Amino acid sequence: ELDTQTGDLLFGTDSNETLVSEKQEEKTTKSDKEIPNYLGQLSEQAMYDQTMRALTDTNPLLTKALYTQHEPDHDTTPTAEPVFGTSLAGLMSVHSVLENQMELVSSRHKIASRLVTETLRQQYSLQEHFTVLRSVFFMESGNLAQRFYTYLFKEIEAGTWKNSLSLSAQLQVCVEEFYPGFGNNFLVLIQKGAERTDDVHRAIPAISLAYRVDWPVSTIISQDTIDCYNKVFRFLLYLKYASSTLANLHFSDLSTSSNVLRTRRLQVLKLWMYHSTNTLHSYFMSQVLHSFSAHLEQSILLADSTDNIIQAHVKFLDEVKIHCLQDKKTHVETYIMKLLRLCSSLSVHWRKEADNSLSDSDIQTLEEHYLSSYRGLVHCLDVITAEGEKDSFLCELWSEISHSVP
Repeated sequence: ELDTQTGDLLFGTDSNETLVSEKQEEKTTKSDKEIPNYLGQLSEQAMYDQTMRALTDTNPLLTKALYTQHEPDHDTTPTAEPVFGTSLAGLMSVHSVLENQMELVSSRHKIASRLVTETLRQQYSLQEHFTVLRSVFFMESGNLAQRFYTYLFKEIEAGTWKNSLSLSAQLQVCVEEFYPGFGNNFLVLIQKGAERTDDVHRAIPAISLAYRVDWPVSTIISQDTIDCYNKVFRFLLYLKYASSTLANLHFSDLSTSSNVLRTRRLQVLKLWMYHSTNTLHSYFMSQVLHSFSAHLEQSILLADSTDNIIQAHVKFLDEVKIHCLQDKKTHVETYIMKLLRLCSSLSVHWRKEADNSLSDSDIQTLEEHYLSSYRGLVHCLDVITAEGEKDSFLCELWSEISHSVP
């Protein structure tokens, strides 16, 4: 009131009213300009707060680093320009912190992975586990595998393989002799009802091996990998049974035969079957399994993380499964199985001839089946190798099989 009265005295009533009106308009204009700036200030601050909360919730390790940065002071910086600059600086500092943290995490992760991998090798004998698996499932250890599958075949043929515990005990004894401390990891499993047969070819699909390992080895040798091992194991059992069957057919057994011509035909047929079976056995055991096993050992030695070990192991099993024709049903596998089953048929004919109960037609039928199976296999390999490199791994088998067609 004093200022108004003083103004009236100095400038008059009209002049004073004009001055007051101008001041009010100036204040209104200033307020209108500050509203957008204030809204921008709230928007920037809300975005900054939301970013800080999200980062703090997802990574508590960054909390201390984030809150050591200079935050905007709303009491001393009422205008929008300083708030925007401070928020942008805060976000840029968060980005810098994240980059540094990611580099640190990556470095620590590599160090930890190498330590874990080395611990698995040294304290948990990971390399030895792989060696034992290949020695049993892929029969790389000839003496160990031969002792077990010979016992298995005899038990099946005698019809005394009903108790899987006896088979498991035999396998454990064989493994323990060559790899002490690993025998108890194995068990022989038989599907219910399959033990009624004494036909080895019918029994093999019902047989599988279990391999029990504790954590952390179980993270690498899982049940899925054991299933892959079993597929190849059963295929190799067919090969081993065919080879052992032919090896047990002695020419002296036919000394009691009264027909020399039939005896000669059986002997020649045995030699042909022995050639084809030995060729298949050599291809799968040497060129496939041995080469891939050596590559797996090298990959595991060079691996610097468990992920690399798992990937190398899975890749190894996939390649072995493909090269042993166990990934899908093919005509090549069909003809191979026919050839292997004919070895059992020859064994039956061999015993009949020793008893003089074999006819010429029986031998002729067996010879025709062998010829059709062998030539069918060669034809399939011819077609596959002519198509290109899709199944080029079979070229080696084709080159060994196709040059000795009966």
